[in-house]
Amino acid sequence: MNTTKFESTADIQARHDEFVAKHQAVIDASSLTKEQAEEMSTKYMSLAIEQQTEEMKKLIEGQGSPILDSLGVSNAYDALENLGNAASYFIGTARYLIIDQGVNLLSPAGFHHSDNVWALSKASQVQILSDRLPRHLSGVVAYDLHKCVVNF
Repeated sequence: MNTTKFESTADIQARHDEFVAKHQAVIDASSLTKEQAEEMSTKYMSLAIEQQTEEMKKLIEGQGSPILDSLGVSNAYDALENLGNAASYFIGTARYLIIDQGVNLLSPAGFHHSDNVWALSKASQVQILSDRLPRHLSGVVAYDLHKCVVNF
């Protein structure tokens, strides 16, 4: 079986750091805590369509909209919370990923599935990247990374 070890590259780390910096800048430019941003975002979602439209008009006209600004801040907090650790990422350098059953394959925040950068939902005892599948798979599942890219 042709296998490749999981690898973490400087490019992945750099993109991870760029993603963190972008979202941290949104948070730093605001005076909102995570709780305040979530509260204002919830308030916006509860507005009638007409009121949401009025908030959008204010923003377009350059008047600013604290409620809409809070959406971006809330999203930035969520993105950083869901980001994960770049050290747990790997590049799908082969066709198949074989891992323990019950472990899910994820496309981490800040990466598009076509980047072929993946993370696992939890630790797996078996982690094999291969261009060919073994004849018998027992207790493991194989993800076709080529189909993951196509189907997302």
